Amino acid sequence: CLQAQLQTWVPGSYSGKHVHNKNNREDGDYNIILYLNEDYEGGEFFLPDYNVKVKPVTGISVIFNGRDIYHGVTKIEKSNRYGLILWCKSIG
Repeated sequence: CLQAQLQTWVPGSYSGKHVHNKNNREDGDYNIILYLNEDYEGGEFFLPDYNVKVKPVTGISVIFNGRDIYHGVTKIEKSNRYGLILWCKSIG
């Protein structure tokens, strides 16, 4: 993988619909998100073009093409949301 980041999402934070095509992430094709907690409100991961919304559960992972598929995170309402995200390059 090209980059890994521990993320802390505090109440009030969110990420609107976007793809990773800037900030040194344009070379990454896939994202892997490992959810580290579930004791917060809000903060659902969503894929708007596929009508998918996921309420993360501790220990699950989501893998998707973050360069081409629009995605985001709804507003954190209560407590912190923690995760580990990896930006990876496809082989071939």
